[in-house]
Amino acid sequence: MTDSKRRLAPAPPGTPGGNDAHPRRKNVGTACSACKARKLKCTGTAPCANCVKSRLECTLDQTLDKRRRGALKRKIDQLEEKEDLLFRLVNVLRESGNRSTIPLLNLIRSNASLPEIQYYLNHQVPESELALMPELLEVSHEFQRLQDADSRSVRRILDAKRLSDQPLFQVPAKPWTSVVSDNDFVSHLISLWLTWFHPFSNWVDRDRFVYDMQTGLLGAKYCSPFLVNAILAYACTYSDYPEAYAVPGDVSSKGVHFYDEAKRLLDKEEGRISLPTVQGIGMLWAR
Repeated sequence: MTDSKRRLAPAPPGTPGGNDAHPRRKNVGTACSACKARKLKCTGTAPCANCVKSRLECTLDQTLDKRRRGALKRKIDQLEEKEDLLFRLVNVLRESGNRSTIPLLNLIRSNASLPEIQYYLNHQVPESELALMPELLEVSHEFQRLQDADSRSVRRILDAKRLSDQPLFQVPAKPWTSVVSDNDFVSHLISLWLTWFHPFSNWVDRDRFVYDMQTGLLGAKYCSPFLVNAILAYACTYSDYPEAYAVPGDVSSKGVHFYDEAKRLLDKEEGRISLPTVQGIGMLWAR
């Protein structure tokens, strides 16, 4: 009795097996509009094979791609984490009794934007001051970690260098200070102080002070060498110019040369009281 089943010849060498004759199709994140309308399988690239074959316009809406939506969600989560850290920073500073944080507190109370507060923390608060407030230091380090992880993010924040290129106020160095003679640098510092500090602690009349300083006349009612040097000492904390450092590269020495000059001038007052003297003492206290 012979076998009724017919034997098949072996496949030629190099011929793919039955399981590999149709390679598995890759998953596509989203299909083009034409394939969706015609309920066809799409290659997920523009133009897709179906649209090329049918000579149709191929349009892909990448926002519908679930993988892209996942990346967008991760980005949103990162931004929310940064925002949460900044709000924690604000809460810590609100409870802080450290006098050196007064300018930053004034910035927060003036409803400054989060990027402005972030910029101030990164560029104006020395590590030595952060070390005095463990909670603030922790928030600062955590924020720095997030910032390093997303180095491609660009924030358009007004910085001291841009402001100093064209000082808002032009004032002379002489006869107000003997520390420097560069009018542009002094104008740079005065402009920084009037921009960042004065709006939140305006016990100095800006217009009268600038007018008297521009006249260059000693004995003016609203300006004095003591007041100017006290302001310049504080303004150096906002500046990255080399002249702002009493010791090159030492951040803690910013404005010390102007501060020492202001103290020397205050000692010469010998108890005489004037409006600029009182205002200058306030500036030394704020520093």
